Amino acid sequence: MNKITITLNEYDLIALLYAAAQQSCGYGSHAIEKTLPEFDCCAYNEPIYELVKQIRPLDLEDTDYMVYVEEVKAVAQKDFEEREGE
Repeated sequence: MNKITITLNEYDLIALLYAAAQQSCGYGSHAIEKTLPEFDCCAYNEPIYELVKQIRPLDLEDTDYMVYVEEVKAVAQKDFEEREGE
């Protein structure tokens, strides 16, 4: 698989992360499946988890963003681990 590198400012990164996380099963929303049926919300959580694992919260200037990234990571990790255990 090819890697893609993008550069975003903090605000745009968090906005995209927020939008994606709200659609994942980890957050209990299945709206993504209504709009884009090819995406299963449960499978959608894995890319979010892979993304937040790459973000170093201490590199973010806004402390609210740091906290949010950690929260998303915790929810995504819990959901991912539960699915791995099934």
